[in-house]
Amino acid sequence: MGKLVLLLVLAAACSASVIEFVSVPASVKLPSSSASDLRLSQLPQLNANLLGLSAEGVSGFEVETDLFSRPRAIAVIRIEGVDKLNDGNADTYNLENDRSDQFSTLNEQLAHSFGSDREFVTVNRDGISGSAIAQGISKREVNNDIKTKLSALREELDNVYRLSATVNAEKAKFKTTSAPDVYLVTIRGLAGENLNDEDRNIAMKDIQKAINKVRRP
Repeated sequence: MGKLVLLLVLAAACSASVIEFVSVPASVKLPSSSASDLRLSQLPQLNANLLGLSAEGVSGFEVETDLFSRPRAIAVIRIEGVDKLNDGNADTYNLENDRSDQFSTLNEQLAHSFGSDREFVTVNRDGISGSAIAQGISKREVNNDIKTKLSALREELDNVYRLSATVNAEKAKFKTTSAPDVYLVTIRGLAGENLNDEDRNIAMKDIQKAINKVRRP
């Protein structure tokens, strides 16, 4: 996937939420850390702007993009039960939770613009669903090194590795398709778990490794 993919991580804890831009193509320039806080309801419009589907940005959170070098795919990963993914990431902004379903509007925009000529995959604790590629993801065997004892989290991260491996195998398609692909992942296996520091650190490292695999398959 390389720099063709825009990777966003939403970290949602009880006290607050943040959005981290983990992998950003060179064609995208983010605002300074003093930019206005984002609202969850604004993400579909922001993502549409980043993908070149709309010239309209988000007021107070202006980004610069190159229409001739747009991201060819976007991966949005929501992690529940953590304050943030990476300490010290400069591309981290506060996020206000003002709605629960931030994904459907973006999917509707893509369907309107490109019809069926795109890949759309949802990964969560219920499994993997979406367009034709989703079936291949579910069946793919992967080798990973997940150490956490949390069974629900292990299953979720297994699916993240399957997603990464499948998209990497399909990356040549990015050179020919005109439609941006969308991969939406929700990780809930850590939320509500009362872990000691060691077990929590192990779980966090497992999450970071899986997401880095999406970033660099």
